[in-house]
Amino acid sequence: MDEVNAGTYAGDAAGPFGRSGVGGAVLYPNAYTWFILLAALDIMVTWTILHCGGQELNIVADWVIHRFDLPGVVAYKFVLVTFVVLVCEVAGRRNRRTGLTLAYWAIALTAFPVVFGLVQLTAALVGPEGPPGLAGAA
Repeated sequence: MDEVNAGTYAGDAAGPFGRSGVGGAVLYPNAYTWFILLAALDIMVTWTILHCGGQELNIVADWVIHRFDLPGVVAYKFVLVTFVVLVCEVAGRRNRRTGLTLAYWAIALTAFPVVFGLVQLTAALVGPEGPPGLAGAA
């Protein structure tokens, strides 16, 4: 069962935030789990690249890194993740499919720098000669 059709819509009878006005279950827990995992991986991969001599390409993130170091990057990412989840929740309570689409886009956009960074790290570790011990094996 997909997240759009799972469960009942908490906002139907009680407004946009569910029964209690603020709490309640989130609409897309599976999507948010992947989004948060990728956001954490983004911090780890970026930090590794920076310590290997690379640079941050996102201008705002680069400013945060230079000004506040790792704690600032973690706080910056936390604020971004919170904002995106809130946008998905608000949009999703108006239109379930739109909210889920936004969550999937957030996952895809967060996965891109993680994958790109891992490819860069792998290339740096392997080098132009290929993996150690495999030279001439082909």
